[in-house]
Order: sequence, then C-alpha cells, then structure tokens
Amino acid sequence: MARTLGNVTVSAKLAGRYTNVRDVDNAVLQFTKQFEQIFSDGVGANKAQVYFDDIRGPIAAGANEDLDLFDGSLKDAFGGSLVFSSIKAMLICGIGAVGDPANISAVRVGGAAATIWEPWTPDTGARIDVFPGGAQLFVAPDATGLPVSGAAKLLRIANPSAGSDTIKYTIAVLGEGVATDP
Repeated sequence: MARTLGNVTVSAKLAGRYTNVRDVDNAVLQFTKQFEQIFSDGVGANKAQVYFDDIRGPIAAGANEDLDLFDGSLKDAFGGSLVFSSIKAMLICGIGAVGDPANISAVRVGGAAATIWEPWTPDTGARIDVFPGGAQLFVAPDATGLPVSGAAKLLRIANPSAGSDTIKYTIAVLGEGVATDP
C-alpha cells in the first residue's frame, strides 16, 4: 500500500516578556521569535515522503546505539521498513529535566566510527549534547536536505556519563525515501 504524507509543520517559538524595573517607571519588551516550515508530500524543496518517531532507551552509562537511516531497520507507525535518502527535519529530545532520575545525563548525538551520518557539520566525529529536558532541531527544507547513503547512514546516540545512570530520548525524523510494507 502506498503511504502519503499530509502537510507537516515544523516550528519553534520563543516568546515572553522582558522587564526592567526602574525608579520612575518600568520598561517592558514583549518579544516573539518564531520559525515555521511546512512540508508536503513528494520529492524536492519543502517536500518529504516518510516519517519515523520513537521513544528510545534506556542506554547505559558509556554505551551507545547506532540508528541506521538507510538499511530499513527503522520502522514507521505501520510496521513498514524505512530507507531514507534525505533528512528534511529531525527532532531529538532528552527525556526528563535536570535532576530528574529519568535522565540526569545528556543525550550525545553523532560521532559514529564507520559510515557516520553527520551532514549538519563539516567536522568528522562532531557531536552535539542534548541536555535533560532539552531538544535539538535540524531543518533542511531545500531540495537536497541532509543526504543519507550507504556510505553515510549511521546516527549515533550515546550516553556520555561515566556514572551509573541511563538515558532515554525521543526522536522524530522526516525525510525523503521509501517505506516498504511489513
């Protein structure tokens, strides 16, 4: 059965109020900064075809897992095998807040040894830490997106802790590629 992706909105917003209490009066700045990108079904700029999400872990201290974006081992919500050719958006969230026993260490993204997938940086082996309760969002809406291939396909997620704590995280990936039925 063919899968069709409806319109997908990727957004981030920072809004609030910044106040300076002064002797005579108060100065107030209301601010809103917002990013929004809409993707529709297909291939090319502002397009995507497949979607994956999961709650992952626990990952023991000092351990890691490699998510293969290209070999079909990731499954969509219908049990189909996903093979990504390009990533258009990826959201990774550390579960828990600082001090929460559910996650007291960062979720380290990147740094796989072989067939590493890290097109967000020109530096091989680069890593990004997603802190407990924090998030990292990548968005690449152009026609190319963040390419995936057999030579660049492994997304490493690691627990950098030297202690005994484990980590859990959520991941959502939107991209171009194919989904095959189970």
